[in-house]
Amino acid sequence: MQDSKRRQNGDGAYGGRVYYDSEDHRGPARTLRFLKAHSAEYLSGRDLGDVLGISRVAVWKHIKTLRSLGYDIESRQKVGYRLQGSSGEPYPWEITEGIGTSTIGRRAYYYDDVGTTGSTQDVAAALAETPGNDGAVVISATQSNARGRIGKRWASPRGGIWMSVVLHPDCRAATASLLPIAAGVAVAESIEEACGIKPELRWPNDVTIRGRKVAGIITEAEMELDRIQSVRLGIGVNFDVDAENIEKTFADTPGFYGAASLKQEIESAGASGMPSKAELVRGMLRRLDTAYGMLLDGRTKVITSEWAKRSSTVGRRVSATVDGQKVTGTATGIDDSGMLVVRTDGPDSGGRRQVALMAGSLEYVE
Repeated sequence: MQDSKRRQNGDGAYGGRVYYDSEDHRGPARTLRFLKAHSAEYLSGRDLGDVLGISRVAVWKHIKTLRSLGYDIESRQKVGYRLQGSSGEPYPWEITEGIGTSTIGRRAYYYDDVGTTGSTQDVAAALAETPGNDGAVVISATQSNARGRIGKRWASPRGGIWMSVVLHPDCRAATASLLPIAAGVAVAESIEEACGIKPELRWPNDVTIRGRKVAGIITEAEMELDRIQSVRLGIGVNFDVDAENIEKTFADTPGFYGAASLKQEIESAGASGMPSKAELVRGMLRRLDTAYGMLLDGRTKVITSEWAKRSSTVGRRVSATVDGQKVTGTATGIDDSGMLVVRTDGPDSGGRRQVALMAGSLEYVE
């Protein structure tokens, strides 16, 4: 949050927008930490300055910065400052502090906007080449050029959660192919825990509520032979967005089946409550870290079993186009590498066969 950790327009990559790095523990971030630790009392500018080793003028500048980021800080003349409420935004210091994970989420970067030509996946690709970023999370308030699986467009307006995770898994490609499956389970479990509603999982990488997409996952990887060098795991959640506008925008897109806004779904269901973005992100990263550890330990059956329990795809008649060929049948599950197993249609049981779908556009057949 200090000036040394900001990049103004024209200064950096991805549009040069301001970003914050969780490794910066100085400036406003340190002031915020002290206010949080003493939230029940007022702290004078002089006391804050003495503790932080800065002037009262610098304290005031920090307070202004925090307020501009959405923090509710009360000030009383001759008394001091008191933190009354958090911004709820997934700023790095809100994500990393006390997260308690082994790998994922221990370092984070926040962008106001990754720019007109980039996405969090592009930022993650650059970070993947730098030592010390294993498990780092890139979050952006909006993306102007986001992408989904197999080159599809993805809407990333303000109000959503748009993030990517940098990973350097020491595993074979077959194991890494289960990362989107694991991420889907982590996202669905986190939404259920925080919001009191139970999403479903649609193969291969969607999280849905009442049959409409509320979150999507994308993985991009660098490989050498059969070993994974790095993975960028992208997660997008329609946290508080205009779902109707998204549906109008993508209505004519092949394979589009509707969008949902998490906030609207919570309100419609009369569920337990709306978490902040920061709370939901922390929950997703913790669950993803646990699932990631399971994958690396070879406990893939646990992941595929949990996915199947939440899946709206298993047991449904589906139609998919893969490499120009159409396959229709009943989805029976996923295999150990995350491919969808489909029992294809035939004149009788003897004429049926099972095929494993690795990718492609999937439709449910009524």
